[in-house]
Amino acid sequence: MSQARSDKIQAELQGVLRRASEDLLAILITDKDGVIILRATQEGLPSQVLEPAFTASFLLTSDQMAKIGFGKTKQVIGITGSYSIAQFASPPLTLTLLAKHDANLGIVVDMGHELRPIVEAVANSLEN
Repeated sequence: MSQARSDKIQAELQGVLRRASEDLLAILITDKDGVIILRATQEGLPSQVLEPAFTASFLLTSDQMAKIGFGKTKQVIGITGSYSIAQFASPPLTLTLLAKHDANLGIVVDMGHELRPIVEAVANSLEN
């Protein structure tokens, strides 16, 4: 992906984050290993949520779900004491939306679906 294209998508993600509810803390597009390709984050976000061990959780969860017979996972939603996390498959990439723990997950999930075309454009750019 060209630097100009990357910068444009980065700015678009940052714009989405600014327009979203204050409950949304980060939008991350990662590869299958959890390496961040593009991100938009609110100020003050702890660095540990940007670690590959955290962002790769979708792949681990998907693998376990398949092993116990649930089939291919398209999205995973989790809530911790501090955060709500919604992750969406868009092979070969994953979209992660990180929000406050008490965020409206319906809105977060809807936003994930709305961001799918952006993630697909990034995936296409990486393949070319």
